[in-house]
Parts: sequence; structure tokens; C-alpha cells
Amino acid sequence: MARSPRSSIRRPITSAARRSPSHSAIAEVLRNQLVPARILNSTEFQAAKKYAAFARSKRLGRGAVTDPHVFNNANNASIAARRIAFKNFQNPSFQKLLKDLPVPVRERLNEEYREIKHISAAMRWISDRQRIRHHMTPEAMNDRAFAEHVAKVLSSHVGKPISVARVDLDKFGEVNKDFGHAVGNLVLERMTERYRQLLKRKGDEFGRMGGEEFDMFHLESPSQLKRRLDGFRVQFERETSSRFFKAEVRSLLDAKLSEREKDQLMAKWKPVSFTAGIMGYSRYSGKKSFTFLSQQADHLMKATKKKGRGRTAFTTLVR
Repeated sequence: MARSPRSSIRRPITSAARRSPSHSAIAEVLRNQLVPARILNSTEFQAAKKYAAFARSKRLGRGAVTDPHVFNNANNASIAARRIAFKNFQNPSFQKLLKDLPVPVRERLNEEYREIKHISAAMRWISDRQRIRHHMTPEAMNDRAFAEHVAKVLSSHVGKPISVARVDLDKFGEVNKDFGHAVGNLVLERMTERYRQLLKRKGDEFGRMGGEEFDMFHLESPSQLKRRLDGFRVQFERETSSRFFKAEVRSLLDAKLSEREKDQLMAKWKPVSFTAGIMGYSRYSGKKSFTFLSQQADHLMKATKKKGRGRTAFTTLVR
């Protein structure tokens, strides 16, 4: 029988505290000091509590996380609550006030602290168990899930063609600086949405390594993946230069800008491109790990970018 989840956060304090106004006031102060109410009462933290409750009751299946944005926002809230609670709970002044409280009240606060830690741990367990997408670009896997996926596929594809590409968006820092992070997020989201549409074969996958860097994994030779990426680059440059995309960019510009200032800024907009380096095999030897291939693809991408952006280079390994 599933154990019902504890919900100790923000419970009314005990009758012992009610009998002593001073103790009640101190307890409430400590409760607010432990973690701000704006975090514990937020939609994101309440969602984390629900995920943790399902995890406790063993009712959380492998495909339970259907909305990566909701999950990752909840996970971030649980991490923030745990960090703040840990820092404040260890504070000497907090501990001194805590010791002055009656035992029942002190235990209630201790239980709330344990509950916050448990919720964070449950969210980490769910994240490890699910194939969680990156929190900013849910069409792409996060780096850990992607590495696990590739390692699993590689083990069953010895003697077959495989390739790993490191892709870096060109001048992405300038996009964020000139047009704002909202526009940068739009570019990342559109890029991952479009690339996801290209993945038709089982085993092919891509993940976001951080910032504007992505790794692509395909069950094809490096030369074949080069043609795929070159075609995708043309498609993406065409889309990000379209009047429809520019209209989206303009709508995300700082509202404080005048129409004239927006016109001047939009005149600087250029199609978004990328540079890529590919490492792989026509027949995978089974000797090299994903980590090795990813690192070598990254080195090749950086060397290629020094020669000029908007290019793809590849190396076909033998051993």
C-alpha cells in the first residue's frame, strides 16, 4: 500500500506554540527565515511537492514527465529552496533561536527542513530516471541524458557507421548582447525545433551541451552527416532571415525602445548560422567512447571556426 506523502511545509504550528505568543512569533520568524514564503508558495515549488509525492507513492512511471518546462522549473525551485534552507539552517543565530523554542515547535521546524531536502532529492531521482530534456530547449536532451543515450546505442553498433558532431551557433553572443536574451532563447528554441524534425531514424539524437553548443549523434558516416548539416544550415539561415522570423524578433525587443530605435536595431539583424566539426566512423571500431568523439569533434569545430564561420568539417576515423 502506497504511503501517503507528507506535507509538512507551512503547517500550522503546534498548540504549545499557540500558548506562548513569544515562542509563536519566534517560530514564525524562523519559518520565514528558513526559506522565503514566495518560494515555498510558488507554483513551481508546489509542482515539485506533487512530483515528490508521486515518487514516494511509487506512482511515477518512466514517461511521467510529459512537460519538460514544468518539470525543470519545479526542479529549479526545489534546488533553490534546498540551498537557501541549508544555508540558513546552519546559521548560528538561527540555531540559537531554534534551541530556545519548545521541543514540539523545534521538531516541526526540523521536519520542515527535512521535507525541503526530501523534495529536492526526489526531484533529482526523477531527473535521473527520466530522459529529461534541457530546461531552456526541451526539444534537445540535456548533456547527461544525451551521453547516456549515445553510450547505449554505441554498444550495439560496432561495425556500423556512426558520427558525432559538435555544433556552435555563430556570433550568438552578439545576438544576446544586441537584441536581448529573449531573442537568443527564440533562436535556440527554433533551432532545436527544426532539428528535431530531421530525426527520423531510431537512435539518432541531439543534446545541448551548454550555451549555444550542441552535440548531434547519427547512425551514418561523417560525410553523410556533413551533407545533412550543410543542408540544415541553409534551411536555418533562410528561416532566420525571413520576414516572419524578423517579426518575432521585433516583438521581443525591449519595450522601452522607440519604433525608430527598433528599426535601427532590426537593420543589424543577420541570418543565424553555425559551425560544426564531425568525428566518426564508416565502420565503428568500438574502441572509442562518446566522450572521446565529442571532445575531438569540439576541437575540430574550433579549428574550423578559426578559418571562417558557417562551415562544416569532418574526420573519418579508422581505429
